[in-house]
Amino acid sequence: MTSKEKKIVAVSMLISVFIGGAVLLVLAIKNRSKLRTNKLKDLAKSDLSYWNGIKETSLAGATKLAEYWKSLGFNYSVDQLRSPEFQSNNYWSAVYISNLMKRWGTGEGFKYSPSHSTYILAGKKALENKDKKAVFYSFPPEKINVSVGDIIAKTRKAGINYDNLYAGSPTHTDVIYDIEKTDDGYTAFGIGGNVSNTVGISKIHLDKQMNLVDPSKYLAVMKNQKT
Repeated sequence: MTSKEKKIVAVSMLISVFIGGAVLLVLAIKNRSKLRTNKLKDLAKSDLSYWNGIKETSLAGATKLAEYWKSLGFNYSVDQLRSPEFQSNNYWSAVYISNLMKRWGTGEGFKYSPSHSTYILAGKKALENKDKKAVFYSFPPEKINVSVGDIIAKTRKAGINYDNLYAGSPTHTDVIYDIEKTDDGYTAFGIGGNVSNTVGISKIHLDKQMNLVDPSKYLAVMKNQKT
């Protein structure tokens, strides 16, 4: 092999190493931006285990709620949170979902709020703008498949739907952390807060295409863009 040929081989090898390193870096960055569904399942199971038999006004319940509220910038005392009157005027279901999303690692791509409508509307806006930084796009509940990591929203007031949802609308959301196949489709398991004064599970029926069996019961499907 001539010296010229040796130089060509050496340069080729350096180029290959550079390209290989660049590809690995891109893949690492891409994977780091993904949210792992296994982590979400572990978080959900841990929360359900903690809240098993615990209500919001118990010492253990109020102590945990203080952590949830504090993660959103609200410094309520355990004594305040143990008050039934306080609880009746300060719903914490969206606080729980927001805290769960923080722990999962949604970062700046989620609109944390003590109001479900805030992040549902943020998801609608993200869909309209095709915002690539947003973790969730909010879709109408019809003909949209459901996966682990999605958020299912429903209204708590008659007449409120996807199109007329407004800031402050009384709503509720559950995060889908597991899905099991059934004879006629699938069952999605959602975790939510302030469900009978604790953290609880909702079962959502899906058809064989993994769409909601009865979309009229729901407000929106917040589809996860990062799983």
